[in-house]
Amino acid sequence: MKCASIDCSCEELTATDPCVVCGRGVHHICSNELYDSGALSERFCSASCLYQYKTVTSPPSGALESGFEAQEMPSSSSQVSQSSTSSGVDVYGIPLEIIHFRQQNSRHEVWEMAHRLATPVSKTTGQDMEPFTHICLLCAQQLTCNTFAGPSAWEGAVHRWSNTSNVKSHMISLHDDHPLGMAEASLKLKTATRH
Repeated sequence: MKCASIDCSCEELTATDPCVVCGRGVHHICSNELYDSGALSERFCSASCLYQYKTVTSPPSGALESGFEAQEMPSSSSQVSQSSTSSGVDVYGIPLEIIHFRQQNSRHEVWEMAHRLATPVSKTTGQDMEPFTHICLLCAQQLTCNTFAGPSAWEGAVHRWSNTSNVKSHMISLHDDHPLGMAEASLKLKTATRH
């Protein structure tokens, strides 16, 4: 059976288990990196399903054992964070209310992973309250697929980039294991050795 994980490297396996959120089949091996340490038997096919499970579906720990139903706790976090949990997230763990797109008139492929925000956003926590204009999809995915990530973890992926060289530097320094980061690092090394 075909695995729903986008990073599936085990096409030869036939046995799949259903994702606890969407029900699509996922290989046990492919789901291993997306698990909650307290519940090894739960399967997730993507970071967005894990995020949705943790923020919308999952009852508080101990609620199932004691027989109590999950209750929604009031929160003092921002409006963006509250609405993001109620309406879902995209495959990168970014709330659906946050509209982002590939920067127009930018030909370099780094802009496939560094999107412009339709409306600049400010972080709900921290010192820097100046609006951010861009979001790194790779950062967002890494931050939100962490088992202990909160609903506003995606905010760590927002940036202010004015040109392509800033995005290239970001890819080289933080995403050197991604094909785009490796390509940029290789190109930078070739340029440095040529001069």
